[in-house]
Amino acid sequence: MADTTLVAKVLYDTCGALYGRPPEEARMQKLMYFAQREYLIRNSRALFNESFRAFAGGPVLLSVRAAYDFDHSAPFAFADGVLSPSEMDTVIAVAKGYGRMATSRLNEIIHTEYSWKNARTGISPYLDSYNRIKLASIQRDAAREAVAREYENKVNWKFA
Repeated sequence: MADTTLVAKVLYDTCGALYGRPPEEARMQKLMYFAQREYLIRNSRALFNESFRAFAGGPVLLSVRAAYDFDHSAPFAFADGVLSPSEMDTVIAVAKGYGRMATSRLNEIIHTEYSWKNARTGISPYLDSYNRIKLASIQRDAAREAVAREYENKVNWKFA
């Protein structure tokens, strides 16, 4: 299992290289959610151990938030290590597949996910929540997405 901030560093750097600028924090939080879900689809296990929190704007990893709070211009400069080939493949695929989408589209997708809705039950849409988004709920979303991809035969949605 990878370190959360190392995954974030690779995703941050990859998006920066692909799109000319790295993602701001809100976008990074959403991309990290998709990285976790995609790794579950591909490998049936978590990419990293940290739980997301169900904030009003989307899933939040507190370590990613802290990194941006510490140094907004280079939030993951301290992260060290190497991802495994399967971890790296997933992160690059997410950067290519989701990194080019508008933030509003990422929000639309996330706010329809079971895991998001489940963690936000009974909470005002305007209030942040420190409720954890359960990995089992993200696994349910991953299974649904895997079936949808197979069923719809999304030739143009293939990940690298």
